Amino acid sequence: MPRSEQFDTKTRNVLRRFQLLRFLILVPAFLILVPATIAIGLACIGIMLLQIFEVSGPQSFVLCVLIWIGWVLLFMAMIALHELGHALAAVSVRWHILQVRVGAFVLVRQGGIFSLRFTSKRSSQPAYVLVCPADTRRYFLKACIFSSGGVVANLVIALVCTLLLLSQTAFLDDFNHKGYKAIIQIFLLTDNWVAALLGSTVLVNLFFVVTNLIPINNSLLPSDGKQLIGVLVSWLFGVAPPAIQRPGLGGMLFHGVRPRKWDAECVMRLQSPTEDAATSARGGLFGYYYALDRGQPEQAGELLDRALVSVAEAQGTDRSAILLEAAYFEGFHRQNPVVARKWLHQVKINELREYTFLRGAAAVLLAEGLFADAAASVKAALAQVKRSIDFGGVQAEKEWLKAILDTCRERIKQEEAEETAAS
Repeated sequence: MPRSEQFDTKTRNVLRRFQLLRFLILVPAFLILVPATIAIGLACIGIMLLQIFEVSGPQSFVLCVLIWIGWVLLFMAMIALHELGHALAAVSVRWHILQVRVGAFVLVRQGGIFSLRFTSKRSSQPAYVLVCPADTRRYFLKACIFSSGGVVANLVIALVCTLLLLSQTAFLDDFNHKGYKAIIQIFLLTDNWVAALLGSTVLVNLFFVVTNLIPINNSLLPSDGKQLIGVLVSWLFGVAPPAIQRPGLGGMLFHGVRPRKWDAECVMRLQSPTEDAATSARGGLFGYYYALDRGQPEQAGELLDRALVSVAEAQGTDRSAILLEAAYFEGFHRQNPVVARKWLHQVKINELREYTFLRGAAAVLLAEGLFADAAASVKAALAQVKRSIDFGGVQAEKEWLKAILDTCRERIKQEEAEETAAS
């Protein structure tokens, strides 16, 4: 058996064991944490209703509303503290924070400076922290610290509130005499709202702990639990770490930040020399997006050529994305139909969004002189872009597609004018 085939077989076997071990961890974690989440969630709802019933009366409507608003604000505050935990974890491992979002409030880094903004733009997830690893040294340890930062923050808050609660009440003595009733009674201390608030805070933080550890995808991003399991299994098998496969800049696309608004320092860092060909190809691709969206086609072409050198080592979506952009760039910017068609034939359509593939196909058709077909491809892509959840990427996609469409219309008019003149 040739050496390359032996390598491929070994890689496939490692990946199979990787997927099997991850599955064996995911299933029991899911089966344990989901019931725990439901139980604590129902407890939160139950305690809130009990607090309302405890103060119910003909003149207590306002107080009942205030209790409900208090619980909502408590949940929002704990979400913010959860994300703050991730941010502090990123700082502790010297990773670069790109964006922190909690609801409509967004902390954005541009040019090495952070600015707080209020936004009404849609996002695939209402609260998140996006980071870019500064390097891959001790990556698995740093990834574990970052992924667990939010959960650790919730646990610390729960522990502190528990200690304060014990100092505020005679809970241990009451528990020895009343059992579980003593726990419920803490939340109903209408004569001691500080104790009730501390008890509610403990419950809410425990809810966030178990919820975030459930190994699922929250919208487009994996939960903290799924990230931790992925990093752990990757470390055991020595395979590429998950977050390196899709750096923070890629995540920013899904949260409404188009390429030209990325942090320049982070983009430059991705261009640093590395022995990993796949990482080099990915860095070239992201640099290409950044330069192209800033209206720098020459620099974008250089970065794309650099990515193409290592495209054979790139995997899955990255490989198809590089090949598709090569087809688009050669067709639209360099007007080289033969090379553009060669790259397009190597793209796996199922690994890309259809409107992105249609953009590349339109550029190739334009270079081949099939202007009407290219325009039809662009129109089909624009119709699909409206339904995309890649909120940042589509902003650039629309402009690139419209540029192709405008060129097609100009060429069609030129052909019609030439035909009219000839007749």
